[in-house]
Amino acid sequence: MVYKIRRVHIDEWGNIVQPAKRTSTYITPVRLNVGGLYFLQKNRLYRVEREM
Repeated sequence: MVYKIRRVHIDEWGNIVQPAKRTSTYITPVRLNVGGLYFLQKNRLYRVEREM
């Protein structure tokens, strides 16, 4: 599966703040939910933008 992902940060109230300007491509054999938040790399939170 190929996904477009964007790095995000969460504030102390659970709101998404400072989304990255650029998206990147992420390839994985696991199915991810579009709009879901995942730690895809160590200590880095990403939101799945769309499935390609």
